[in-house]
Amino acid sequence: GKSSLRISEPETGKVSKRRMLDPSLFGEGLAEFNGRLYQLTWRENVVLVYDRDTLRSLRTLPLAGEGWGIAVANNQLVISDGTDKLHFYDPSTMNFIRSIPIRHNGKAVYRLNELEMIGDRRYANIWESDYIARIDLERGEVTGWIDASALYPRNREQNRQQVLNGIAHNPETGHLYLTAKNWPHLFEIRLKDEG
Repeated sequence: GKSSLRISEPETGKVSKRRMLDPSLFGEGLAEFNGRLYQLTWRENVVLVYDRDTLRSLRTLPLAGEGWGIAVANNQLVISDGTDKLHFYDPSTMNFIRSIPIRHNGKAVYRLNELEMIGDRRYANIWESDYIARIDLERGEVTGWIDASALYPRNREQNRQQVLNGIAHNPETGHLYLTAKNWPHLFEIRLKDEG
């Protein structure tokens, strides 16, 4: 594989630190908690833990199942695996705590992928779609949608893997960064006031 962990400047794309993953690992979602970075692997059943500032490897923890997206809520890691459920884990041991099914108008929302937490709202992109769901974690209910179809490169039909796959929050501006596999650009968007 060619997966890497990078610290870069959003404005320029300049990489200040890079750590290559073992070629046998396919890197997926990343979340910061208590000065540590937790990186999922897709099918290798491990979570890689790094020092946030140096990217030094600290430990490897087991994960039952695939890792797609990860975020932090209430001092727990919340992980998606492409199903309609979000799974909660203890960050120090990766012991499973619980799962919640995600619904929209009573119907399951499958292919939950990259996750991001902003305040008390969870955002999840839906794999191979143009949409990001806003999720109420208490109820397991989608409360709104972001349509990102206008951001896609014109040639996206040529490569099925050029799909929305990255969400990050800038706490200083409140904006979201959106990107995807094989996209040439990072997009910064501002959400309308949700009242």
